[in-house]
Amino acid sequence: MEIVNPHQVRFHLHEPWPDFLTFYATPATGAAWIVPKKYVEKVGDEGFKNHPIGSGAVPFCEPSAGDRGGL
Repeated sequence: MEIVNPHQVRFHLHEPWPDFLTFYATPATGAAWIVPKKYVEKVGDEGFKNHPIGSGAVPFCEPSAGDRGGL
């Protein structure tokens, strides 16, 4: 894996793997989570599982009739 920039990583595979995107490009496995290294080093894997942090607060608004979700 190569860190391209703060928002991209690039995977270099040794051989074809047809299920790569199924495994890494979906949230189903959690395999491709990119987490803050310093925080995980500080609190450990279990600490991160108990108190994960991400990109900040994301408000959730109840959908209403006719709401197109920002489209």
